[in-house]
Amino acid sequence: MDEPLQANSSNEMRFYLLITRCEACGAGPWEVLWFDGPGEPGGVRRAHAHCTHCRGLRDFSYVSSYEPADPASPCINPTDEPSRLIDLDLWLGLYFTLVDQAESHQDPAEAHKLLVQAALCLAEALKFYGPDDAPPESAFFSETTRQAFRRNPQSFTRQRLRDLQAKLPPCPPWPQET
Repeated sequence: MDEPLQANSSNEMRFYLLITRCEACGAGPWEVLWFDGPGEPGGVRRAHAHCTHCRGLRDFSYVSSYEPADPASPCINPTDEPSRLIDLDLWLGLYFTLVDQAESHQDPAEAHKLLVQAALCLAEALKFYGPDDAPPESAFFSETTRQAFRRNPQSFTRQRLRDLQAKLPPCPPWPQET
């Protein structure tokens, strides 16, 4: 993807880096070390990250549309508009990764935090749906993810996602400005 990337928030950028492969080693994921640039929407920011596999360093430039007032907020996107950065299949992959991590975590508070993040990923995935139970082809950004949809369309029904969501803690509301 061309940079600067178009993210809904720095939180979405963090999730994007969890599913982005390292050019040097082909593995990943990337872990954000720190962000710099303006912390408000519209400004170009940089995410300084390292590959968790080879420890390579890279800066990712992005522009966010929204930022929660509280930088500790896990919220991703306050609108009903779907992501332009992460497609439906990848949001589902993030959901399953976070649920697996939560199930094996020893600390109940950290496990709960991971489940909230999983719920946020499903909420973002559900934004791709129109009036039908099946998502549109436009919800998949690459041929690989389109093929995953074509092979298993039943895995992508809105009802299936809602059933998964019902097992999770509720998503926190988008923080209001004070």
